[in-house]
Amino acid sequence: MRRRAPAEQVLGHAGMGGQKLAGGVVWHGCTVALHCHPAYRPASYSVAGGGIVDTHHSTGSDDMTVNARVSVLDLVEEARKAIETLPVDEAIAMHGDPEVVFVDLRDVRELEREGRIPGAFHMPRGMVEFWVDPESPYFKSEVFDQDRRFAFYCNRDWRSALATEVAQRIGLERVCHVEGGYTAWKKAGGPTEAYERKRK
Repeated sequence: MRRRAPAEQVLGHAGMGGQKLAGGVVWHGCTVALHCHPAYRPASYSVAGGGIVDTHHSTGSDDMTVNARVSVLDLVEEARKAIETLPVDEAIAMHGDPEVVFVDLRDVRELEREGRIPGAFHMPRGMVEFWVDPESPYFKSEVFDQDRRFAFYCNRDWRSALATEVAQRIGLERVCHVEGGYTAWKKAGGPTEAYERKRK
């Protein structure tokens, strides 16, 4: 079993202002949760002085780790708060507008299996940061270096929410994502076309 890093290594050595206390840790400016090794009595913590302080003295073991876990749904919901979500009916009405670029974020196997929105540009989710950023050596200037509106979509709209938020942070303007994704698009009667991967 891999040994957990001591709390002061996790916080202090990372330059985050971690400070070891009597069986606990204060991390100013952030809210974190701490977990003791199962062999020791669990400690409980409360917010104080801008950080987390333990309220029950533990055995003094340094064998603690920081747990700041969030779920994928948390990430998606946070992204949705910062971006524009385009209702599928509006998205369908925009199809064919030369000023709008639909960007398909799904895996190529999904496109082959289910088709795509006609004329959509395929950008796998894993390439978003690299293809959108003008400072990246992989920047797709022929697509993203133009003043057009970009409508991202995936199968439902989780990946597209995350990708839209990232693209927006990088500096892509006039970017939104399609609510419900390709699934909602097909259900609403939006046009589709078969996709065949280009073979080298």
